[in-house]
Amino acid sequence: MSTPIALIDCNNNYVSCERAFDASLVGVPVIVLSNNDGCAIARSAEAKALGIKMGDPIHHLRDKVRRHGIQVRSSNYALYGDMQRRVIAACEAFARDFEIYSIDETFLDLAGFEGRDLVAHANAMRAQVQLWTTILTCVGIAETKTLAKLANAAAKKNPESDGVADLRDDDVRRDVMHTFAVGDVWGVGGATARKLIDLGIDTAGALRDMPMKQARAVGTVVLERLVAELGGVPSNAVEAVEPRRKGMAVTRSFGTPICDFERMMGALSQYALRAGEKLRSHGLVAARLTAFFHTNTHKPDRPQYGASRMVTLHPMTNDSLELIAAARRGAEKAWRDGYAYTKAGIMLDDLLPEDERPRTLFEKDTAKRDRLMGALDAINAKFGTWTAVTASQGFKREWKMRSEMRRRGRPTSLRCRRFERSCIPFKRTFTTLVDQCREQRYASSQLSGGGRQRGWAMKKLASLMGRSFLLVAVIYFVTVTTSAIIFEIAEGKYDAVDSFWWAFTTATTTGYGDIYPVTKTGRAVALFLMHFGPGFAFPMMTAIMSAKLIVDSDAFTHGEQEQLKEDIAAIRGMITPTKDGSFAAAVRLEADMRRYLHDEEPTRRARCLDEFRQRLALTPWAEAEQHSDGGR
Repeated sequence: MSTPIALIDCNNNYVSCERAFDASLVGVPVIVLSNNDGCAIARSAEAKALGIKMGDPIHHLRDKVRRHGIQVRSSNYALYGDMQRRVIAACEAFARDFEIYSIDETFLDLAGFEGRDLVAHANAMRAQVQLWTTILTCVGIAETKTLAKLANAAAKKNPESDGVADLRDDDVRRDVMHTFAVGDVWGVGGATARKLIDLGIDTAGALRDMPMKQARAVGTVVLERLVAELGGVPSNAVEAVEPRRKGMAVTRSFGTPICDFERMMGALSQYALRAGEKLRSHGLVAARLTAFFHTNTHKPDRPQYGASRMVTLHPMTNDSLELIAAARRGAEKAWRDGYAYTKAGIMLDDLLPEDERPRTLFEKDTAKRDRLMGALDAINAKFGTWTAVTASQGFKREWKMRSEMRRRGRPTSLRCRRFERSCIPFKRTFTTLVDQCREQRYASSQLSGGGRQRGWAMKKLASLMGRSFLLVAVIYFVTVTTSAIIFEIAEGKYDAVDSFWWAFTTATTTGYGDIYPVTKTGRAVALFLMHFGPGFAFPMMTAIMSAKLIVDSDAFTHGEQEQLKEDIAAIRGMITPTKDGSFAAAVRLEADMRRYLHDEEPTRRARCLDEFRQRLALTPWAEAEQHSDGGR
């Protein structure tokens, strides 16, 4: 029996990644745009229901976006790659090996799990992925990769499957395969599909029953292997080790067309630098570099030109500076003035592992340059891409891709998402208000009575501000209450008034000027409220109050100390060394009181004073005085 293979696929992957870090996108139509904000490449279920298709240009969707409140985001491949790594980390415990097929699809080798209920196993894996990343997934299970792809598509297509489809049973597999067109089978292109349809093979089930010799005659050995996989015979195993790359490319479209050669070299230098980083990260070197650029082929009414030049790298290298120099040599040969270029790129071919590259007798020592490239990669990895660059890249880079609707910030923790979900109604109210204001502004420009609409908008804005202040007040109260409880537990105090006063002064003065010593928790609460609290009025007010209380407390303490010192001096003057050692007892009492006087807590000073008086009443001198008074 063949080892079962599973394919896990993230639903609406790009949209799901955006929603993971922006809770306001949940439940609303969302589309993600391609490079340079050109067309829709990912759509949420709500956007699909509105009729938005894959590849629709964004300028054709402007009215629909405004009318239905569709949220638009620029593509952010760094975020999507990071989320892919999180998904794979969540799946590692559920499979022996895995093969990353694309940024949202991964094949899993389920060898060793055959004795389990694989449907329940897949559901547990889906739950783990959702817990770790908030991304919903579908899983297809079968004996081969091709069947696993069909099973995954069936899981998405059939809501009753609950996200998991198992095609290991022959009857189930036969029924499912007849519901898919031959063009929907993984590996069947458009030209091959037309040939098969002409032969009367229009479904995946009919393709499975196709004779092997006929399959080889129609589509070579590739189609023959595909037919075998549809029959349950594995032809492609799960490749846990990524195959060695034979080529590599870095290409981008420009946000604004380039007509100047030096600006073009700035773009090519950046692409060559990035290509060198990718080579070094994979431990490879390249033998050939190709630099190319071309005009906008979608506007045939404008002058068209495109060219590319290949440069041989001898010796083979992954040095970014060498790649930039080679790119300049190729671009100089291909460049023509008078054209508006909209896309360029760098391609690297004939790649080999660095330790297998051929060496020459007169090759230069590259140890210093290797250390330089390592330092360059380390700086950019720690402080962000393009922190350390070459001078040829320039600094303005007006030509860089448009990405005006990208989410700001780095993908870090998902723990704040629960709090963000609680703020969704507030965010949606604000978004609705902005949309309504835009519509009213447009209407006021077309019709009379714009003042009335502006008044309506101001009332809405005032209502929104009131809600925001209420939200801040609730957050402030909860924070102070929590810190007060923590202070009570940590300090062993159970006086609610003192605890709340400490929490209030600490939270509003960032830990300076309060009566009691500040704990780490109090300082953290204070810093949080100073950034997100109700403003600067509370800190100023409580700082003044705290300062006044501290001054009054110091004055009161100083007065008590002076009075106690006078009492002690009077007692010492009344005592003689001959009265049964009472002088030594008084000296000890005086030393104890001086030690207690350093304690700044008023309640403890009061207890010490009472103790002093009680001990003084029990001294031999006091007893002698009482007897003498009684005798008199």
